[in-house]
Amino acid sequence: MNEKRHFQRIEFDSTTHIANDRGSWEAPLVDICLKGMLTAKPADFTGKVGDHFTVEMRLTSSDILISMNARIAHIEENSIGFECENMDIDSVTHLRRLVELNLGDTNLLDRELSELVALGK
Repeated sequence: MNEKRHFQRIEFDSTTHIANDRGSWEAPLVDICLKGMLTAKPADFTGKVGDHFTVEMRLTSSDILISMNARIAHIEENSIGFECENMDIDSVTHLRRLVELNLGDTNLLDRELSELVALGK
């Protein structure tokens, strides 16, 4: 994938829980950003591009949970890209803080948040 990234991706060591009405899977998180998550693709995964899932990530050694309603944006041989469609306020707050800590640049975070808001219009 060679497209220009609008959102800084953060590699994070965590496991995700991927679920919808047809099944659930556990998969390692590859990275996360304000717009979605990239996970490893479970061997028995049956979803396809456009399908909707709840994707959850628990911060390691913590009770903090980031949960998003997402659709599959792309599936590769070993990964699944989920685009966030909706998040509860607690998840947004935790994800914002995670991005802020990893970017180390408040101006960059503000720019990404502005881009995210513009996409929602």
